[in-house]
Parts: sequence; C-alpha cells; structure tokens
Amino acid sequence: MTTKRIFVITGPTGSGKTTVSHYLRSQYQIPQVITHTTRAPREGEVSGRDYYFETPTSFATKHYLEHVTYSGNQYGSSREGLAAAWERSPLISIVLDTAGAITYARELGEQAVVIYLEVA
Repeated sequence: MTTKRIFVITGPTGSGKTTVSHYLRSQYQIPQVITHTTRAPREGEVSGRDYYFETPTSFATKHYLEHVTYSGNQYGSSREGLAAAWERSPLISIVLDTAGAITYARELGEQAVVIYLEVA
C-alpha cells in the first residue's frame, strides 16, 4: 500500500505557491485539496472544484485541521476534504499560510511534506 502524503505549499504572498500547486497537478497529476468557504462563489467558480461553498450551518459540520475568518467569511481545510483528495491519489497538495502549514505538520506528522517557498 502506498503511503498517503500531502505536499503543504507555503510561503509569503507572491512566492509562487499557487503556481507550484498547478504545476504539480498538470505535470504529475497531484490533485489539490479542495477547501471550504462561506463566501459566495465568484463568476466561473464551481463548488467541488474551486471550493466547497458552504452555508455557516454546513461549514460548522466539518472537521477542520485549520480554519480562519477573513472579511466576514469562513475558510478552512477539512479532514473530509483530505479524504476526498486521497481517494483520487496517494499524493495530494494544498496551499496554506504559514500558520496552517504548522498545523498540518503538527496534526499529520510524516504525512505532511512542508514546502516553504521564498523569492530570492
């Protein structure tokens, strides 16, 4: 059985986190974990592809490794989202801020491979 791993991509704004995540998906078929939010979808966004768009009530039913409130909306990554991504591949990725990356390292131990990007 293949060990499940998650590449946790973190670093300052503008360091290329999303670009690296897209590269992993396009070149190596490593899916990105879909996270949850209570904000309304923007034009072209699709629930289950870009985010899981939740109501405040449904958001509260998930089991989050990390979550934040930003501009009055809730955002978080759940154990349910991890399980769904791992059903597709034993190697997955997620883009997180540094605090979220620390949480993943603490909660998932060796399953979390933290990649810190920095612009030189």
